Amino acid sequence: MASTRNGSNGTAPIRFIIHIDLEVLAYVRNLNPFKDPMEWTGMASKMEELLQPPFTARAVRDRAVLLLEQYASADRTNLRR
Repeated sequence: MASTRNGSNGTAPIRFIIHIDLEVLAYVRNLNPFKDPMEWTGMASKMEELLQPPFTARAVRDRAVLLLEQYASADRTNLRR
């Protein structure tokens, strides 16, 4: 599990687990928030409604970028084989 906040503002860190990661990627695929940065805020609100932990736009964006980078890295490794 990965944490995206250190809890310094009095809130517990967000713990991303596989079903949350899948939701993040599904929203990224459907909304493409990289075109309109305001979509990250809407995406965080939708996820918070469904999954309860307090998601921030930054936490969702950072997690999506991390997952996409990991996928690209693994894909490059597979292409070399």
